[in-house]
Amino acid sequence: MMGGTLFTSLPPKTTRIVNGRDFGLTYQRACIASWIAAGFDVISLNPENEIAELRKYDYPINYLVSPNPRPKISEFLSEASRSPSDLTGIINAHVRRLKTLISVEAHFGQTPVVFNGNPP
Repeated sequence: MMGGTLFTSLPPKTTRIVNGRDFGLTYQRACIASWIAAGFDVISLNPENEIAELRKYDYPINYLVSPNPRPKISEFLSEASRSPSDLTGIINAHVRRLKTLISVEAHFGQTPVVFNGNPP
């Protein structure tokens, strides 16, 4: 299993409506679980007030405080550059099934891969 660190910004509330029922919390947990199962530590950049809300969900991740209401890409890049992990990435909070991304990275070896959107 490949290890590394993924940076994201979890929303304080995830909404995912299926047949009139909200599965947002369950879906967010599934996304996080897929990243961890792929061997990643997860760090979410959020403003302090959002971190306080997110801690209530007891997600198995770490948080970094962003001074901005919405973390800027420069913050993600700065934090990623300081990461001691051999493999570091930035991922949207709603992306699940990370196995596809790992196979893309493994296929291209050390070549940086930019993935835009959800894996198939």
